[in-house]
Amino acid sequence: MSNHHVEMEYASDRKASPHRIDISGQKFGRLTVIAPAECTNSKIFWLCHCDCGNYVNVKSRSLRKGLTSSCGCINRQRFRQHGYARTRIHNIWKAMRKRCRDPESYVGKRNIKVCERWESFENFYADMGEPPTRSHSIDRINNDGDYTPENCHWATPLEQSNNQCKNRVYTVDGATHTMSEWSRIAGIPYYTLRSRLDRGMSIKIALTRPVKE
Repeated sequence: MSNHHVEMEYASDRKASPHRIDISGQKFGRLTVIAPAECTNSKIFWLCHCDCGNYVNVKSRSLRKGLTSSCGCINRQRFRQHGYARTRIHNIWKAMRKRCRDPESYVGKRNIKVCERWESFENFYADMGEPPTRSHSIDRINNDGDYTPENCHWATPLEQSNNQCKNRVYTVDGATHTMSEWSRIAGIPYYTLRSRLDRGMSIKIALTRPVKE
């Protein structure tokens, strides 16, 4: 079936919902919207024609938020170029960019960005290299800063949890640690320690009071 026939078939068979904003004819990246497609679980899809010639159904939200800009041909082309398709380091890079582009994600709501240099996987890999172990993932040194070569390093889950902006920091006898670190040092369950502090107990008493069996 020709491209013209595909477009005509969708245009005649699909009628826009009265609540759907018609974006037919608009272009998002390499995708040109042809006509409404199916609605699944209240999610609206559109038939799109990619510059490479392929047709693909894409969620309305993914188009409007810039989360999808091609049928996948861009990623396939990049995979062929750098040879890291489906590797862990490439998945970390994709997840980092996706989080920042999604306004509903934790970093998206805080307007955390990926620096322009790291829009290229090759530059990201050149700056960061491979994670030291499979337990390491990318972490921002300044939790309020963007993803940049100067502000990122590989960290374990424990190191990342200690760097979260929501952590409470306490000083006892000249030593300063986060609540999770004090929990480990004192041998007190984290949620027991947090409960004690939430009830107004001082950090020193909270760390020294025995835990009931």
